[in-house]
Amino acid sequence: MSKQPTKIQLEQIIRELESEKRDFARTVVRDEERYRTIFEYTGNATILIAEDTTILLANSNFASLVGYTREEMEGKMSWTGFIVPEDLAMMKQYHFRRRETKDPVPNSYEFRLKSGTGEIRDISLTVALVPGTKESVASCMDVTERKRAMEALSQSEEKYRNILETMEEAYFEINPQGNYTFFNTALCRILGYPREELTGMNYKATVTPESLKTIPDIRRELSATGSTQNIIIAEVIRKDGVRRNIEFSVSLLRGQTGEPTGFRGIGRDVTDRIQAQQKIKDSEKRYRLLAENLTDVIWVLDPNLNYIYVSPSIESLRGYTPEEEMHQSLEQRLTPDSYKTAMDIFAQESLLEQSGQRHDRDWVKKIELEMTCKDGSTIWTELTINIFYNDHGEPQGLLGVTRDITKRRKAEQDLIKKEELYRTIFEHTATANMIVAEDTTILLVNSNFEKLNGFLRHEVENKMSWTQFVVPEDLEKMKQRHVKRRIEPAGAPSTYEFRGVIKSGEIRNLFMSVAMIPGTQNSIASLIDMTDYQKAQDNLRQSEERFRDMARLLPETIFETDMTGKLTFVNEISFARFGYTRDDVEKGLKLLDVLAPEERERVRANAERFYQGKNFGLSEYLARKKDGTIFPVLVHSTPIIKDGFPAGTRGFLVDMSDKKAMEDQLLRAQKMEAIGTLAGGIAHDFNNLLMGILGNLSMLLMHLDETHPFHDRLRTMEEYVQRGSNLTRQLLGFARGGKYEVRTTNLGKFVLRSVDVFGRTKKDIAIHHKTNDAVWYVDVDRGQMDQVLLNLFVNAWQAMPSGGNLYVSVENTELRAEQVAAFGVPPGKFVKLTVTDTGVGMDEATKSHIFEPFFSTKERGHGTGLGLASVYGIIKNHGGFISVESEKGVGTSFIIYLPASERKLETEPVKENKLYEGQETILLIDDEEMIVDVGTQMLEGLGYRVLTATGGRQGITIFENHKETVDLVILDMIMPDLGGKETFEALLRLKPSVKALLSSGYSEDGLAKEIMDGGCKGFIQKPFTMVELSRKLREILGKD
Repeated sequence: MSKQPTKIQLEQIIRELESEKRDFARTVVRDEERYRTIFEYTGNATILIAEDTTILLANSNFASLVGYTREEMEGKMSWTGFIVPEDLAMMKQYHFRRRETKDPVPNSYEFRLKSGTGEIRDISLTVALVPGTKESVASCMDVTERKRAMEALSQSEEKYRNILETMEEAYFEINPQGNYTFFNTALCRILGYPREELTGMNYKATVTPESLKTIPDIRRELSATGSTQNIIIAEVIRKDGVRRNIEFSVSLLRGQTGEPTGFRGIGRDVTDRIQAQQKIKDSEKRYRLLAENLTDVIWVLDPNLNYIYVSPSIESLRGYTPEEEMHQSLEQRLTPDSYKTAMDIFAQESLLEQSGQRHDRDWVKKIELEMTCKDGSTIWTELTINIFYNDHGEPQGLLGVTRDITKRRKAEQDLIKKEELYRTIFEHTATANMIVAEDTTILLVNSNFEKLNGFLRHEVENKMSWTQFVVPEDLEKMKQRHVKRRIEPAGAPSTYEFRGVIKSGEIRNLFMSVAMIPGTQNSIASLIDMTDYQKAQDNLRQSEERFRDMARLLPETIFETDMTGKLTFVNEISFARFGYTRDDVEKGLKLLDVLAPEERERVRANAERFYQGKNFGLSEYLARKKDGTIFPVLVHSTPIIKDGFPAGTRGFLVDMSDKKAMEDQLLRAQKMEAIGTLAGGIAHDFNNLLMGILGNLSMLLMHLDETHPFHDRLRTMEEYVQRGSNLTRQLLGFARGGKYEVRTTNLGKFVLRSVDVFGRTKKDIAIHHKTNDAVWYVDVDRGQMDQVLLNLFVNAWQAMPSGGNLYVSVENTELRAEQVAAFGVPPGKFVKLTVTDTGVGMDEATKSHIFEPFFSTKERGHGTGLGLASVYGIIKNHGGFISVESEKGVGTSFIIYLPASERKLETEPVKENKLYEGQETILLIDDEEMIVDVGTQMLEGLGYRVLTATGGRQGITIFENHKETVDLVILDMIMPDLGGKETFEALLRLKPSVKALLSSGYSEDGLAKEIMDGGCKGFIQKPFTMVELSRKLREILGKD
């Protein structure tokens, strides 16, 4: 048997276990903090999701993405609320399959997310279950911008692909493994492979082994510096085995975030040139070593950049003996800028070495550095450097040759300055300049050439021939001069004119001065455009005829008179406008004859001052047509001066009839809007009064039996209140902001229903209805549209006391901007409703007032004068407009245009005439004590517990103290201390799930819709009955 532990040993074991427990607890806390920090600060939007789709936890990135706070989401919202309908079914299927089956479910996919602002974003999702639970963690990355960028990239790629396919040079792209991923047709032609064979082929299969040795160095250089390798010559092997030398320009290919993704390059076949150059190199090779050793400095450095050896020629280069040179540091030998350049290169090489990359033994690098001399001067040198290795292949230092290139550098700089000078002269002369090669190719052009021809430099230089800019009739002669100038310069003219064709296809008359560039077969030409000068001469001769033609074609009246006022010229439009003929003008028609008689004295007085030099600018007069019609015009004129003396008058006359009509229409619209605002305010207050009366009547009727002697009288009073409510509804329809329950409606079917109802009551008129099933939907308040139709039908019926025909049609139409400009609505699709009667019609005076409030042609007591005013207001408030056409004794047509809707059709709900009771607690907020009093009684009569507040601020305080027990808030929209919108937003902050019923007699500028869109559960318009109130409450709270 094992020996039992002593008490001291047991205590020691317990202490050790407790210590391990504490360590474990600290580890758990630390791990939890670490994972929470990772969850919060990961770069993606991340959420923790319950099995029932509830969001249990969300980080700040997810809150920013969807536009909700964590408090609004965590434990309250489902992730399904953020998914567009088209993607929701798939994602819900993945969600439940991931938890219920072992079938494979994608862990990563893309979907479209709808944020709190309604914006649609493209999201890349990665999701996984939390081990041991039914919860899952989802990480969301917003890839919207990436997708847009990819689309733009695709369009750009197509454009540049076309360019690449037409260029002579080969273009290619290879991936990091060296496989061809993209190339143009030119590469196929150079290598002799068809496109399908070359795609995916490794470039090594097309490059000779000798050239392959240099390519890794180039790739490393590109990867390290990112700079373009402009001249790289490699030997390639065509499919037929023929070897060709290709000159490449290679650069690094980068991804969207800047990371290297491969290489790209442009190449051209330089085999013939290489072969010629090789012959020269072979002849020089024998002498190069001797020449370099005589003048250049040979040196060897150890890995620390200290001299191991330097040749004696250093003394002739810098003035220092080899011994002095070897004791100098690199910093002492170079100027500061060159020292920095050298250290940067050595640092790059060091990084390559540390990364395990090594240069081949054939690696050579050339650097240009500025060195200091013993006498204080500086020289420019070219260092040719390679690495020397020991027998084991390990680098031992650097071997190099230094050459004095000071004179060459100076010559290059002088050449650059001269080139800049000549280029400045070439560029900034006043003429269009070009340099032309012997084969007619244009080598260089200046900016004036671009302006003259319309082509950009990169489109012309080394790509186009000057022969493309010459008309065929002049081309052969100019080509002969081009050739002769190069054989016998004196035999070809240096200046001449020709006709050129510019980019737009226009032919220009050009003057050219041309000369050969000494020592070359190229020529320089200067071009001057003579077209405008020659045209100016022609225009000067044709100006009088042009003026006559333009005057005849202008849409306004152009006239000329002599000093007696007799018309000597009028354009064609004037005859149709005034009704006169050319014979009338030739018979001596005067300017005064086409003006109203009452204007003639003013015109004579103005004419005297006009010829004395006074400028009247635009003057407004009344003109008269031949048939006597008077209309307003604007006149502007100027004296005709001949030989320094007035010879008559020249001017124009503009018909202002349409402008005057539009001004009158705008004035009427502004007046209607002002009256509408007043009417809306009156209707709001009147509805509150009616609410108090109707509420009390409802309470009395609720407690009185139908046999009570007062019951019928109270019912009659209730009907009077409803009639008063209909009157305020007309006022609200006329006022701005008067629509409450907007629903998507088929106007054709809606009008047909109203026509049927009205037709059954008016048998003395024949109603003709026309529509079709394809009529577009509209968004309307159906109650107000019933009011519009009833007013129009009744007006038509009253206009036909002896009976007649009423025509009603509904059709689709599209209106342009100029057709709707006078009505202040945007162009687009509209549904057109036309109501036409064959009644007595109206004169112009009546038509101008029919939409004004309280204007009526009926006898006193037979109309309020609000019918057509409310029609006007309702249609305008629906974003449409109404016009009227009428003729006395013929009839009247009212034409209504309502904007078409893109929404789906809504059906009319069936209303129940039943009183619903409840037991919940309701907070009533209204600034009218009368409304609070009667509302409290109505609610208590329905069985509810009631809290009241006479203002928004008091209501917020009461709700904050009772928010756990208040089931619903009835909220007035217009209150003096704090409006309904602000009050509702404050209630939402206190309790996001609050249920509210908006109650008002008036909606101002769509405020009711804003509150409803913000989360309010319902709207009820004052005045309302107990039945309407009870039904609306149960719709929100839920029926028993």
